[in-house]
Amino acid sequence: MKKVNECATAVSRVVTFRIIAVINMDYLISKTGEKLPIEKVKVLTTVKTYPLPSKEYQETVCTAGVREDGTWIRLYPVPFRHLPYDQWYKKYHWIELEVIKHDKDPRSESYRPYGKIKIISKIDTKNNWEERKKEICLKTY
Repeated sequence: MKKVNECATAVSRVVTFRIIAVINMDYLISKTGEKLPIEKVKVLTTVKTYPLPSKEYQETVCTAGVREDGTWIRLYPVPFRHLPYDQWYKKYHWIELEVIKHDKDPRSESYRPYGKIKIISKIDTKNNWEERKKEICLKTY
């Protein structure tokens, strides 16, 4: 994949992990030539799978959560144990990260994490999970 910015005039010649660095990155170009926009999202993590070995991605986890607007998001692959320790998040952590649409997964909620993961806060279980209930908007029928 190549990093591209339609507005950029100066292109860096630094190549890392098959990605060409460009000033003011707006999107990536997949191997098939498709433009994949880079989005910055804030996610409340609600599901994190057990780490599994992978031939293509080494060891990864799949994480699911809820965006600020209430829509679901699936993050895969996350090389969790290979991340710096300050990026190790837990369930019910608010995290902020850049993502690109997963080009090999047709599910609308599926994205690839891109770049650094910033842990913003954790929602605790005090008062019978009161804060978690508010954030996740659980409804009783």
